[in-house]
Amino acid sequence: MHDFRVVWGKSHSNLIFDVVVPFDFKWSDDELVKLISERIYKLNPNYHSVITVDHDYVPTN
Repeated sequence: MHDFRVVWGKSHSNLIFDVVVPFDFKWSDDELVKLISERIYKLNPNYHSVITVDHDYVPTN
């Protein structure tokens, strides 16, 4: 996870961050975002997540 920031609001707060996944990660981006978002929501229903998935760069030689 990197580039974490919070935008505080009256009705909810946006937790905005990037997640880096390995090149051969078995889950789709949507599956991962859903899982993380659900767990954040369980911590506090007023937290909404805005997640960008980054993929590790694997150089080709």
